Amino acid sequence: MKEIGFKKSGTRHYIHEDCKHLFVEFSGGPPLGIGEDNEITPDEIEVEGQVIKIFSPTDFVKD
Repeated sequence: MKEIGFKKSGTRHYIHEDCKHLFVEFSGGPPLGIGEDNEITPDEIEVEGQVIKIFSPTDFVKD
């Protein structure tokens, strides 16, 4: 995150000076939940040989 300009803010959040309207949050681990939905199964994508678990586009816009 540091390499792309983000700074740690708290224990799970990263902020970027040029993006004051958003932050990146890393979950502390399972179970993941969005609102009252506590059964989120992340999508998995492979990037340069590494599997990355991410929210689906639908889950991403939930609140």
